[in-house]
Amino acid sequence: MHLRFLGATEDVTGSKTIIESSQVRILVDSGMYQGEIETDKLQENPFKNLKINCVLLTHAHLDHSGFLPVLMKSGFRGKIFCTNPTMKLIKIILDDALRIQMDKEKDKRVESDVLFDQSHVDLVYEHVEIIEKNKEYKFKDIFFQYYEAGHILGAASVVVWDGLKKIGFSGDIGTKTDLIHFEPDAPKDLDYLVLESTYGNTVHKLSPIEEQLKSEIEKIRNKNGVLLIPCFAVARTQLMILYLYRVLRKFPELKIPIYFDSPMAIKVTDIYLEDHALTRLDKAEFLDALKFLKFSRFESVFDKARKQKPPVIVMSSSGMLSGGKVMKYLDMYITHEDNTILFTGFQAPGTLGHKLLSGETEVELNGRVAQVRAGLSKLEGISAHADKNELVEYAMQSQSSLRKIFLNHGESDEKVGLKRLLETQLDIPIIIAENDKAYELE
Repeated sequence: MHLRFLGATEDVTGSKTIIESSQVRILVDSGMYQGEIETDKLQENPFKNLKINCVLLTHAHLDHSGFLPVLMKSGFRGKIFCTNPTMKLIKIILDDALRIQMDKEKDKRVESDVLFDQSHVDLVYEHVEIIEKNKEYKFKDIFFQYYEAGHILGAASVVVWDGLKKIGFSGDIGTKTDLIHFEPDAPKDLDYLVLESTYGNTVHKLSPIEEQLKSEIEKIRNKNGVLLIPCFAVARTQLMILYLYRVLRKFPELKIPIYFDSPMAIKVTDIYLEDHALTRLDKAEFLDALKFLKFSRFESVFDKARKQKPPVIVMSSSGMLSGGKVMKYLDMYITHEDNTILFTGFQAPGTLGHKLLSGETEVELNGRVAQVRAGLSKLEGISAHADKNELVEYAMQSQSSLRKIFLNHGESDEKVGLKRLLETQLDIPIIIAENDKAYELE
């Protein structure tokens, strides 16, 4: 068996890993590039000369699933294995990715070749095969099993073995303290581990989210401004609904109008309600939160929000300001000093969110340059990814059998920091994966 990494080696996006045996070539995830590397690598098709037999999809996020239609465009017609919630979520995420591509094609200011069309997205859905966590499956000469990864609904780590060697792919690992998702179930007795390193050199701050949120709402009320919350449609919106609900129910004097404008997040929220038993969600509390916050299921709330006198809270996607309805609100609110833009998660380098948090004072919006006068803030301690201590703990579950660890899905300093930390705990090679390099599994 050998491994080859086709993405997420220099960054936290575009996850694609090949595992090959004598009979089969398996693709673990098929992610799209996002952020500053998008213009350089987005159009590349790594599957042109590869015969892939099946796909093991860890979860639905675009940087793990977004290239599935490109794979279909390349002629793949094999099975795409994933959990049932993942299947539901990729239908929303891939449809949205296709819409964004079509919008870019129409925008004469953006040079963009369409990666795939509706037919390729439809083919993805036709070839999905649902599997369950903690059950053993076989494909040709390879066995595989999915384990709980936390992170988002349906997310899984996957273990692959051929009877001699057992290799684990962590996928994206969640935190133990996640309010909604179960803590990860680290597989044991692995020979090799491919481990994500998004926060491999970082310890999450134990900052009470509700206190931070309360403080931001108080500021907005005092300034009579707008609190704009760019939010990821999957998992983060649902988490923020719970936090807003708990803060405003505990402090009713802070309650101000709230507008949720994300058709995608509405669809995702319905899936979380439908599959609440697969999470820590208390369905009764969550339904009460939606009612209490007046969570709107109507798609056209923009005009209402625009006419609403401040103070007001507006939540919309995308979370990194890389497109979506939030851009309309950003255009309205970013130039006013009474307003605050509150980020709720990781901002990939190259995204507008990252640029703003890095201190840029001018940004281009809708073909014009806008002055950044709004306040910028970020919730500390809120993350869907394990930090360095949790990653080490995850790896240590197989310390007696592990021969080697490969690190991917992380910025350079995060991977290097995790490598050094793991080397103090384990007397085995810790490899920072290189792109398009074959690694033999002895």
